[in-house]
Amino acid sequence: MLKIDFSPQQLSLLRSDHAGELGAVNIYKGILWCARDPAVVAFANCHLEVESKHLASVESLLIPKHRSTLSPLWVVAGRALGLMAVVGGKNFLFSTIASVEEFVVEHYKQQLPFFSGTVQDLLKEMMADETTHREDAAHRSSRRHMLWEILVKKGCGLAVFASSKC
Repeated sequence: MLKIDFSPQQLSLLRSDHAGELGAVNIYKGILWCARDPAVVAFANCHLEVESKHLASVESLLIPKHRSTLSPLWVVAGRALGLMAVVGGKNFLFSTIASVEEFVVEHYKQQLPFFSGTVQDLLKEMMADETTHREDAAHRSSRRHMLWEILVKKGCGLAVFASSKC
């Protein structure tokens, strides 16, 4: 656990980051619950490994009492989104992941001015990984699902709002 004194605003931002990484880990776990396509399984395992590292990094910054009290909801929501993505087929799955990652990249980008040093470096590193994930998913999808992508991004925005508050 890093010993950094965060302002209330920084704690709120990091709480939303923790919730997001917890959700991301569980999106991939949801995908792995029911995916049978070897390419999808390999994709999910690769991304799960990176998201698990992100989650561990954010957990090293936030003691449990500063994490979202809604964490069980983020686990369930992530698993549900992963399952829905698989049920929708490969294009739908990759479109879903590209949308989530597009939201996350912008979310981290907006946070950079609020941090410096180690934490800002971590956010930049995670943002680069999320950009790679977005590009990977986008290249695997042969068509976009625009209405679904808007809905996914709105859901991500609501999750950020809720997790930043509690």
